[in-house]
Amino acid sequence: MRLRELRITNFGKLEGKRWLLQDGINLIYGKNESGKSTLHSFIKGMLYGMERGRGRAACRDDYTRYEPWEHSFSYGGILRFESGGKSFFLERSFGKERKKGRLICEEDGEELSLEAGDLEMLLGGMDRAGFENTVSIGQLKAEPDQSLGEALQDYAANYFSGGTQEIQLKKALSYLQEQRKQAERRQRRCEEERRQERERLRQEERYFQRDIERLKNEEDILVAKEADRKTEEDFWTSQKGPDEDGAGFRRLFSAENRRAGREEAPAAETGRREKRGSLPGIIGILLLLGSCLLAHLFLKGAVRTVAEVVSLVAVGALLWVETRSLRKREKPSLQGERKQEASAGSYLEQLNWKRKRIAEEKREKEISCENLREQLEELESVSQEWKKWEEERQELLLAEQLLKQTAENMEKQVQKRVGDAVAETLSYLTGKTGVRLTLGEKGIRIWMEEKLQEIGSLSRGTAEQVYFALRMAADTMLYEEDNPILLDDTFVYYDEERLERTLLWLQKSGRQVLLFTCQNREELLLKKLGIPFFRQEL
Repeated sequence: MRLRELRITNFGKLEGKRWLLQDGINLIYGKNESGKSTLHSFIKGMLYGMERGRGRAACRDDYTRYEPWEHSFSYGGILRFESGGKSFFLERSFGKERKKGRLICEEDGEELSLEAGDLEMLLGGMDRAGFENTVSIGQLKAEPDQSLGEALQDYAANYFSGGTQEIQLKKALSYLQEQRKQAERRQRRCEEERRQERERLRQEERYFQRDIERLKNEEDILVAKEADRKTEEDFWTSQKGPDEDGAGFRRLFSAENRRAGREEAPAAETGRREKRGSLPGIIGILLLLGSCLLAHLFLKGAVRTVAEVVSLVAVGALLWVETRSLRKREKPSLQGERKQEASAGSYLEQLNWKRKRIAEEKREKEISCENLREQLEELESVSQEWKKWEEERQELLLAEQLLKQTAENMEKQVQKRVGDAVAETLSYLTGKTGVRLTLGEKGIRIWMEEKLQEIGSLSRGTAEQVYFALRMAADTMLYEEDNPILLDDTFVYYDEERLERTLLWLQKSGRQVLLFTCQNREELLLKKLGIPFFRQEL
């Protein structure tokens, strides 16, 4: 890719400006605050757009920084460039009211789509982060950020999988982790449902146990009542004999005595009534017998005989009347006894029926309780659904581990390749042989002059050269297009010897370079080294 024309309509302090660019080194000179960084940001904005930040970030972002105070509707410009042997026309308007962009192929007039990623394709797949971490070096920003390491990891995965350039390790790992967490959430949900089901079954079991205990108590009470009633019935049966009347009287009397606790008052009242009914007859018999005795003692002859006969007849008649009255009184008692015996039989049947019903209900509840215990035992074991999610979780965890291990292995190989490329470039820039570089968890370490050093222990100028070499090596490995290199006062910490070697390396690379500077030494060294360049002044 080659930049051919920059045309600024209105961008920051630059308005109505136009620059033509050539192959090789384009030296863009300008004093401090002349607009070098503004032009650098314009190129980046044209390639990747200018998005306004949100909230407090909007006060410090590039969009607000370079937005014109006047004529904000003309905020934007035009960029013409070449890629793949064709010329393209890129126009953008960053204004709030007229935000738009157009990408047109000047060879055939075809309009391409910025939204569909056609411009990124022309840049060889380089996105904004890749641009800022490789070929675009701002003032005092030589050190790349963490996203360059992630890009190299993705490059390693794609390189060793056939170069599809579609694998992104970080996203793949995040996807696996999210799927594993989802399986763990489903496992926890299964466990919670199982816990709730266990609690519900235990609650039902307690209810059944309580009902069974209640039914058992009721059954015991009915059995006791049934036993008492059978005892009474056996007693009544044992009292039956040839003299039914006398036996009935004795059974009634015995039954009344056995139920004295329940029927004591009615029985006593009945006895008193019977006594009141028999007392007049007994008194009458005694009076007649007394009259007969007096007649025998004081009367004589026929009169005494008649008086005795009359008295005996009266006594006999009174005895007959009393006996008949007694039988009349006993007859209702016998009938009541027979009714009571029939009632006793019916009561026993009721007790027996109730006891059987309670026993059946108790048995049903015992069966239900046993079924609940079996369900609880089944719940104690792990469910099939939980096992399924556990298997999936284990598979995802294994996939994560394999991906991490594979990524580490590939990363080590890529780090070696990058380290070798950086060491080669760094040896050229420093003029020293035997330079080796390693990339790892401890950061960048350099073996130089028979000494292993951390990058933090190097001089600022050497560290800047290491970062420059790392960026150039990463750009060569990650992207197919030879995109322009933008250097905004990048060589402030370089001495003349190292700057000479760097300029020679840039010429040797054959890349288009936009060298922004506020000093004259780059121009003097380019002339000294005989390196062709195209100078423009802001």
